Amino acid sequence: MIIKDVLYNNLKKLLLNLSTDSDNITPYSDSLGNPDKEEELTSLAENIEIQLIKKLEASENGGTLMLIDSSHLDLVKDYKNNFSQYPEARFDEILLLLSLINSLNNLLQEELDFGSNVDNSIYSLIDFDNDKFGTTVFHYTDPDQPNNSFIFFNFSEIEKVEEYLRNPSIAISTDLIIQLISNIGKEDKMLESKYYALISHDTAQNKQKSKAYVALNLVLNGKVYHEPYEYTGTMSQDSRRAISVSNNYHQFKDILTILSEYNSQNDILDKFLRLYHVVENFMFKSPLVTLERKQQGKPFSFRDFQRIHSNISRSEIDSLKKLIQKVFALNQQAGVTFETYAINKLNDLILTQALITEDNFNHLLSYLGLEKKNGDNLKFADIHNGFPKAYTEILYAIRCSIVHNKESEFHLTHDVLFNHDVIGDTTKVLLKEFLITTMEEIIIFLITENENDIVWFSNHSLMLWEN
Repeated sequence: MIIKDVLYNNLKKLLLNLSTDSDNITPYSDSLGNPDKEEELTSLAENIEIQLIKKLEASENGGTLMLIDSSHLDLVKDYKNNFSQYPEARFDEILLLLSLINSLNNLLQEELDFGSNVDNSIYSLIDFDNDKFGTTVFHYTDPDQPNNSFIFFNFSEIEKVEEYLRNPSIAISTDLIIQLISNIGKEDKMLESKYYALISHDTAQNKQKSKAYVALNLVLNGKVYHEPYEYTGTMSQDSRRAISVSNNYHQFKDILTILSEYNSQNDILDKFLRLYHVVENFMFKSPLVTLERKQQGKPFSFRDFQRIHSNISRSEIDSLKKLIQKVFALNQQAGVTFETYAINKLNDLILTQALITEDNFNHLLSYLGLEKKNGDNLKFADIHNGFPKAYTEILYAIRCSIVHNKESEFHLTHDVLFNHDVIGDTTKVLLKEFLITTMEEIIIFLITENENDIVWFSNHSLMLWEN
């Protein structure tokens, strides 16, 4: 196919469908049942002919590159905004084609040879199914190895793609733009609200390979490959006690900084880890508080320090279990212990609201490697007896699945959070609706429950000898 046909054939067909010559315009106009709207439609269709189709034909016949300005884009946008249900209209593809031709105008250093051939076998336009990315549009041009070049974009964010293409500092190769134009507006391939890449034809045959190549280029250029999941919930207030100006909150100075960092984070995995850092601090502080209070201000002996070491040097999971057991035995609100509160919240999530199916929850526990004493997989039906232990193991396993990255282990990434092959978004829902909210409750309770004996030191220093 020659360059002239590549640039104008598909665009012309899409524009003709919006004109007064379209087979669709009369039946659609009659269906409006509103003379004013019918007149508006006719006016837009005529303007499409005058401002775009005639200009395109003149450029086509003259062997020149069509000049595009903002009024052309605004005309198509007005048509789209006022008559979005027009039959077979492909407004966003028209906008993309116009933007690409405009970008070509800005980049060309010399006139195009409109009679030269375009090799359509070099690149292919692929969509990434239902995958999501954290970057809207990006391209890479390799002048030495053109096959390495690609353009990546989110077709549902067409205005951002337009803006990218208008940027004079974005130097996409003219060959790549022409190749992309040749793939837009095809009769047999209507673009949808998905992520697309124009990429080497051979690579395009394998979507996972293509995705990895795009992802590597994104991260090496400081872009975001994953789609962050924003957690917008505010700190829980359910178990918050009255805050007294006379209390020694300054012993939680580091904790308050971490909670401030928690509030400043937006991504759900980052927020979870910030809360876990607070819980981690408390689980090692709690044995010290127990021993400090037991001394009642008396000097510590070497044996006391040995006991301190013994209490805080146990495994992390054991320390976490001990802390959770202490908290779960206390009232989260009048007549309701933390254990009951947490169990009810999980039951509501799985049994009442059915935001997570029991099967998917059991699959998640299996992926996390949680087992009963006999070696069988832990399941939802098993966790109600000895719930503090089960809660601790789930919490710790989720933490490990985020911070560890072993090939043989379940690794919680944003892909897994949204689109796990088996459990879908189960982990995301569990984090958002259960783990984060219960962790907030525990933390706020421990800080605001007046000088409790779990994480509050009663003295500002440890006495080593008497004066």
